[in-house]
Amino acid sequence: MVNTLLNGFLTVSMKVLDFFLSPIDTMISQSGLHDGFNTFVNNFQSLMTTLKGVLPWVIDATGVPKPLFVLIFTVVLGSIGLRLSVLVLKIVVKWWDRIIA
Repeated sequence: MVNTLLNGFLTVSMKVLDFFLSPIDTMISQSGLHDGFNTFVNNFQSLMTTLKGVLPWVIDATGVPKPLFVLIFTVVLGSIGLRLSVLVLKIVVKWWDRIIA
């Protein structure tokens, strides 16, 4: 029951964000910035692949138990993701306010 409610909430949230961000996405793709974004995404994927190969070595080298390292890494990535999400949401709200007002 909780899983269904959570999935429904996330689906609705994604649809609402898609509605508000689709004009921005259209403007980015029409302005030519889309190519730069694709380059950024490719470089980011390359970085993640490199980290995926390096992290097991870092875990062994530090001597920290793997579950603790995973917890620390998850908290760090989660906090970065949350901060970026809030920043993007604030920017979208400011843009939306300027467009409407």
